[in-house]
Amino acid sequence: MRSSPIALALVLLSGAPVHGAISAEEEARILATIRQRTQRFMGRYKGIAERRRSVTREIADGELLETKASEQDYVHYFYSRPDLTILRCTVDGKEAERSSCESRWQRMEPHIPIFDRAGPSNYRVQVTGVVTVRGEPCYQLNVHPLHATPRHFKGKMFFRVKDLLLLEMSGTVASLPFPVRHLFLRLAFKRSKTRSGEDVVGVARGYVDVWVRVPLVFKRRIVTRFSADGHRPVR
Repeated sequence: MRSSPIALALVLLSGAPVHGAISAEEEARILATIRQRTQRFMGRYKGIAERRRSVTREIADGELLETKASEQDYVHYFYSRPDLTILRCTVDGKEAERSSCESRWQRMEPHIPIFDRAGPSNYRVQVTGVVTVRGEPCYQLNVHPLHATPRHFKGKMFFRVKDLLLLEMSGTVASLPFPVRHLFLRLAFKRSKTRSGEDVVGVARGYVDVWVRVPLVFKRRIVTRFSADGHRPVR
């Protein structure tokens, strides 16, 4: 029996079993450290640039309709729409116009930041325990949006216990924009260094699963997987 997308998302969101109770004092220390680091970085920079390679598959009724692959220069801004330059595009394995690999989803406004100064007015964050992610003990943070908008994230984040490095996050948005009926994303992060020796934590791999439906007119599943490197902060 085939799993529904919602059931699959629930399984992915559940993660490994959570172990070890976290005291209120420890939770406060963890969240304060994460907020302090985030706000310091966001105070110095306005975004992160990267080189991204992505593959997007469009599916209808279980059948693959089209596969698009692209290489792109991507700049994620914390508070505004991203900059995106398509360097190369193929459609079903054949070279295509670069515009063929663009979509409006790539240029949507970013999620409302979780740990900036306004974070407590947008999210309630709980440290629920320790789980193993990519072989590393990590604190699991449950993120609950306080506003039901498409720009508010809802899900889990995993920070490595030994240094509070963000390793992964997975979830959806607080309110799905029409005509999206289902959205799930999973992001894996890595740390690199700037020329001045400052840490930059950027997305190394991503998976985005979107189901779009207009009753009696249109129904598609759009699955994108991407990898990224060359992260650098943007002033």
